Amino acid sequence: MSLVNLSPLNDNEVELLTTVVTAWCEKHHIEPDSECGQAVMVAALRLLTDGEKNPTVLNEAITVAMHVQLHKKPHLL
Repeated sequence: MSLVNLSPLNDNEVELLTTVVTAWCEKHHIEPDSECGQAVMVAALRLLTDGEKNPTVLNEAITVAMHVQLHKKPHLL
């Protein structure tokens, strides 16, 4: 994911995004730079730009989104 994709976000949103994604990846033993980690970032960014700002809800929504991704692309893990 390029920083250009983050440009519409304000500083607080960028911090929220990176904090939630980093914590999610650590919890699930995923390298943030991996294909799966990038999919997590894309899912989180989509949710954040759709208006989700609560870190707990965002974390849960990422988990749901990633379960769907794993059914579509089981090689992500």
